[in-house]
Amino acid sequence: MALNHDYVTYLGIMNTICAIFIIVISIFASSRHRAKKTPITKTLLQMYACYIVSILTALVSVLFDLFDISTLRNMSDLEILRPDNQVLVLAHTIFFQINLLFLMPAIYYMFVFARFVFIQEEQKGAILVYFVKIMAIIAIILQFLAIVLLLSSIIPVMLGASIDVGLVSWGAVWVPLLAMVIFLVFTFIVAIPILIGAIEGWHRIPVDDPHRSNFLYLAIMAALVLLMIGFAILETILLENGVSYPNLGTLFMWTPALVLQYAAYRGFFSHKSTNS
Repeated sequence: MALNHDYVTYLGIMNTICAIFIIVISIFASSRHRAKKTPITKTLLQMYACYIVSILTALVSVLFDLFDISTLRNMSDLEILRPDNQVLVLAHTIFFQINLLFLMPAIYYMFVFARFVFIQEEQKGAILVYFVKIMAIIAIILQFLAIVLLLSSIIPVMLGASIDVGLVSWGAVWVPLLAMVIFLVFTFIVAIPILIGAIEGWHRIPVDDPHRSNFLYLAIMAALVLLMIGFAILETILLENGVSYPNLGTLFMWTPALVLQYAAYRGFFSHKSTNS
């Protein structure tokens, strides 16, 4: 996979800003949670924790990119494996998959958080709730399996054995692809109804109700998740059409993540918030 070295630098700067911002926000949020101690703030803290690990592993991935060490994303990338680089390429791929592993539960916790906001409708659509939970669990298990397969590939290589290309292809391409397809379906099933329901709730609740802004911030969060997914799809399309990594889709994907964290903090942790 070809690397766009100019964009790699920008991506590193953006990831660093995101990491610092979310860590600082999480510290303040943790302090406010100790005062509020509600299920909403606890769930959002869990979401923050997953985003922090995801972004930190993304930063490690950027360091690999800066040293021109590629990652494996599709079958054609397997051609870059050589005896002198295969350990580093596999290590980079493992960090890339860990990034996705923690991004998945982060979005799942947003779904759990939304159920607390819509607590009065918790029994409504109970079958759908269990369905999306199962989808999220399956996707996370598959993503974890991909990492195990990659670890099973890299350890023998580090010990001097030949690389098992078949095992690598399952761990780097096919299992993560299946996990991502399942999780994309989960995200759309969850985020679109949350967005619509939050907008409807925001319009339905009286202006002087202090809980009205709950729905506004929830709508913003759902919209930003959909925007992140849209940029991720754009990144994939550009890569498949020969555009170097990282591309504009990669860079734009991190901006919604930054705003999403602030929206969660502003709506449910800040001193001005009475929502949780």
